[in-house]
Amino acid sequence: MRCTRILNSLRTVLASAAPYAFLALIAYGSASAPARKIELGDLAKIVTVSDPQIAPDGKGEACVKLYALFLVGFAGYAVSAFGHTESEIRERIVGTWKLVSMEETMKNGTTRPFPSFGPHAKGFLMYQREGYMCAEIVNPERPQWVAPAHARPKEKLAAADGTFAYCGRYEIDVKQERIVHLPEVATDPGYVGSRQIRPYRFESGRLILSDVERDDPSVARWTIVWEKVQ
Repeated sequence: MRCTRILNSLRTVLASAAPYAFLALIAYGSASAPARKIELGDLAKIVTVSDPQIAPDGKGEACVKLYALFLVGFAGYAVSAFGHTESEIRERIVGTWKLVSMEETMKNGTTRPFPSFGPHAKGFLMYQREGYMCAEIVNPERPQWVAPAHARPKEKLAAADGTFAYCGRYEIDVKQERIVHLPEVATDPGYVGSRQIRPYRFESGRLILSDVERDDPSVARWTIVWEKVQ
């Protein structure tokens, strides 16, 4: 009987979910904070305050936990719906980031460093609050020029192959979780005027840009990891 009443309450919540949105946000913290793990017993107490018809006692305890579990799921929806704002993401990325690693995941499951930059690639990525960005990556193992003032064509070619950079404006697409770079100058002329889409995520204070590879049929995905300079 009690479970039937609880299930009916679930239908009511689904029909008018907005009043319960604050429950999810309270349970999971503000949208700018990481999602928190919640004990079902604690959430059941919150439910009791909001819905006096449900009491976490006796035989109804299991039903209340079922109700609480529903709210945990709804909390995930609410956090997603009221997730990070563009200004919050901008605040996180503004500054200078140093390259940690660059990796390609092959179609056969193996991984390798980006061929042009080698296993010890170095680079920096900078975002300004005003909406401009700049990125540069180099292969530190490029051959040294014998006579820098009179570099040979082969030396210049090797240096160019191991260097990549561009600068321009950027946009933040919070809904799709991606940063769009809009190069205005670039070592690769084909980048100028293009939209370079960079899906992003944050892990342990690092900015990770990763996406499926669309140009090389042997590569499944590329991943570039950046760490903010303190």
